[in-house]
Amino acid sequence: MKSQGLIFAEARAKRQQHHIGAVIETMIFGRMVEGKIIAVHPFGTVDVQVSSLGTFFRVSGIALETKPCI
Repeated sequence: MKSQGLIFAEARAKRQQHHIGAVIETMIFGRMVEGKIIAVHPFGTVDVQVSSLGTFFRVSGIALETKPCI
């Protein structure tokens, strides 16, 4: 059985799926990069595609707002 916190986090991540495709700035390995959100996971974790590096990263601790960041 899932804990109540996990159920809440999964529900919140589902509500934030509209952020997929949004471009954000985040810090990866100590430098600011611009990337596109390709997936939203529970607990503030997102998958980001960084075009300048040509790679994908899973970044934690991202606070997504209620409106997409454009």
